[in-house]
Amino acid sequence: MEPGLSDVFARYAADRLFDEIDEIGVRDGANLTVEGYDFAPSFSIWTTIEECLNPPVVYERDRGWFTTAPFSEPEVFDFPAGIGPVECVNVEHEEVLLVPAGWTHAA
Repeated sequence: MEPGLSDVFARYAADRLFDEIDEIGVRDGANLTVEGYDFAPSFSIWTTIEECLNPPVVYERDRGWFTTAPFSEPEVFDFPAGIGPVECVNVEHEEVLLVPAGWTHAA
């Protein structure tokens, strides 16, 4: 579903739910556990490693695109639907490249 679904949700929210949007944040979190394992990725291990080692790209309207350190800017985000609070950090992912492009080229 990712990264495209985040783009669709952001565009839908802008077109139909809000008069203006000041910020779009994409967070990924889960409470998945695999008994007997401290670390059990639910996606390609190679992609997971790459996303964690590459410098995360951030976009801000005033600064444009820039990178930060992997695992920087920790924040606790309270996810809905029974997941609850999860610490989120910056990792490399495509949404930050795609979502702003949709805004700068929107009519």
